[in-house]
Amino acid sequence: MQDLSEPVVKSLKQYLASICGASRFRQRLLRHGSILEDGERLEEHDSAEAVELQHVVLPFCRTSLEDVWELMNAIHRRDVFRVEQILQRPQDPNQNEPERSDHDTENILEDEDLECHYEEHAFELPTFLGAACRTGDSDIVRLLIEARSNVDRSFGNEDAPQTPLGIACTLGHTEIVCLLLEASAFTALRIDGQSLLVVAAEHGHCQVARLLVKAGVLPRELLERMALVRHCPFLEQLLPSPSYPKP
Repeated sequence: MQDLSEPVVKSLKQYLASICGASRFRQRLLRHGSILEDGERLEEHDSAEAVELQHVVLPFCRTSLEDVWELMNAIHRRDVFRVEQILQRPQDPNQNEPERSDHDTENILEDEDLECHYEEHAFELPTFLGAACRTGDSDIVRLLIEARSNVDRSFGNEDAPQTPLGIACTLGHTEIVCLLLEASAFTALRIDGQSLLVVAAEHGHCQVARLLVKAGVLPRELLERMALVRHCPFLEQLLPSPSYPKP
């Protein structure tokens, strides 16, 4: 227990997540056949005797349409407690459409038009993480990232797909941008032909642009550098000397 931030069940699950590959939401710890709650302490009653626990990793539960909307509504309401409860089912944070039954799959395959419509609709559905980034609730974003949400999954119009980082940069949610960068989100995304750096700067979010620069995101063209410095002059001192090819 010396490696834990504090001797509670939640901390042990977070420690085990890097070993077993499953987030704490999918883990259960049992003592004498009883499930331990996340807030329970792991202090040994007898320091000379080790505490024996059983560790179980659960599969995700089947996701219905009601489950999808319940999680999405909790995100829109910024209900952190409810989001935590739903993820503890455990519900897949990347399953933003109801799972098909074998009967549904047979019906879809019998109707080609329906299949195409289903896939097109599924592409347009917002992801849970994308919705959380739009609301600006960093606590929910943190929960979804911890639950192993795909930080790079795009959604929306096929010609202009959106990603969580793109949304956060556009809306200026600095703390969320920091969380996504820590989660190694893809930074080379372009929105309407512009880099995330320029998008953030043109929307007046210079602190977001600063985070991107410090994370190693640099302008790739002279025009990008000029646009960035025009909107956020103080960033010029953070940029390396320009070495762009002459036109």
